[in-house]
Amino acid sequence: MMVSITDRIAIVLPVFKHSSLVAEALSSVIGQTEFEKVELVIVDDGCPYYQTNMQCNPLAHIYSNVHYIRQANKGLSAARNTGIDFVLSNLPQCQAIYFLDADNRLLPFAVQQMQHMLRVNEGSDWFYPDINMFGLPWYGDYSGPFRPLTECLMNICEAGSLVRIHVFASNLRFDEKMRDGYEDWEFWISALSAGFRGMHFPASGFLYRKRAESMLSDSTRLHSKILDYIEKKHRWLKNPVTMVQMEHIDTARYATIKSVNGTVELASDPSCGEHYDINTYTELLLNSFYKPNWYNCGFIIIFMSEEVKQVLTSHGLLNFTYWTIERRLTTANFACVSLKETNRKELFFGDSAVSEGNNI
Repeated sequence: MMVSITDRIAIVLPVFKHSSLVAEALSSVIGQTEFEKVELVIVDDGCPYYQTNMQCNPLAHIYSNVHYIRQANKGLSAARNTGIDFVLSNLPQCQAIYFLDADNRLLPFAVQQMQHMLRVNEGSDWFYPDINMFGLPWYGDYSGPFRPLTECLMNICEAGSLVRIHVFASNLRFDEKMRDGYEDWEFWISALSAGFRGMHFPASGFLYRKRAESMLSDSTRLHSKILDYIEKKHRWLKNPVTMVQMEHIDTARYATIKSVNGTVELASDPSCGEHYDINTYTELLLNSFYKPNWYNCGFIIIFMSEEVKQVLTSHGLLNFTYWTIERRLTTANFACVSLKETNRKELFFGDSAVSEGNNI
């Protein structure tokens, strides 16, 4: 059967000290229903166990679409980069790369699903799965629209993701200085910096093996150290303006219900939000209870007339008022703001007031 040149997917599989587990990973790839559309690139990262070579190397002689590379040990990031460079240099027919760790598996329909995602979602640059763990069972649901802000605050994109080849053609690579973990998280942050965007990959067929002694356990213990490295490399992660701009787009903080006309404005910057009619917002609010990953209805709901908003805006107090309400809500269930016309401009919050010397 002829396979289209645009139909092939490279699976990069690094191996180091997983000789007893890699056989399962290899079998899961070779057992794909569309294995003929796969280029399997095995990167032996200087594994000291001879069983690794004995299991991996012969496959390259049996299958024309299996490639075996052995190198001196350089770490997981370097092993993945070796696989990426091999694909770019030798397999121009591949449209995407999937990263499979040696202790994980793929269900038989996984490659077929990858082809489908690439075909129907041309605007997305990478596709990340839900986490279906075996060994120590657990399931993580990461469905819903991709939000860059969420990825910046916590990693929702597993290394076992499908990435279009043009991402790597832009010279994006895994950071080889990172040998304590979280290198995949830093990679996705770098991808965001370069303008690329991810998408949830439902029913991907990815199976994640959870072991007590896994590398991720060490990463958790070194969390602060690794996070400090990432934030120093990507200093925009600590820039309040940048982060609020991302929040404003993806997960607006305030929902302002106009008490007269019943429209609702969603925004993190209350001076410029997206408008909804009250019925649409009510539906959004209800949906957010059942599927919070999918729907954002605003973290704080504010009832305000357009006239009050205009008064606050004209005196430069709109943002200040919202921020003060938010601070008060850390110790109360609701807050009430009163405007009083005097010879001074006053905002009353409960039994206290914030005053300014200008006349209204």
